[in-house]
Amino acid sequence: MEAVDIFIKVALRALQEAEHHMSEADLRSQIDLDAVRIAMEAPFLTVDGSLIYPDPVEQAAILAARIIDLVPMPFNVERSTALLFADIRLQNAGLELSAPASEIDAVFTAISNQRIPDDVLIKWFSRRARLLRTRT
Repeated sequence: MEAVDIFIKVALRALQEAEHHMSEADLRSQIDLDAVRIAMEAPFLTVDGSLIYPDPVEQAAILAARIIDLVPMPFNVERSTALLFADIRLQNAGLELSAPASEIDAVFTAISNQRIPDDVLIKWFSRRARLLRTRT
């Protein structure tokens, strides 16, 4: 599945969770698909064959930041979409984001206001990433 298709699927989920309903076609027509591609590729960029962000926590932070920075969305759901993607990336690495909702909201608001540099965001994610708890 192409990165844009994955983004659309997750963004539709974020819209639904925010009690906004939109068709896939409508969403595709209202967002910049090139910006989506750039945001989705950012955590996995390489220099001389090496990942710039090799750690999954770094990748989650950069992915969230680029979604918020580059992909304005209907009903302002870019932050919840970014959080869903960060959660997916962390869970794929056996991690979860462990922070109160108010703190996550404050950090993601700072991203959207361009008040938090990438290195600070990565440090925050690193402090807040924990091993997933196994369910028994």
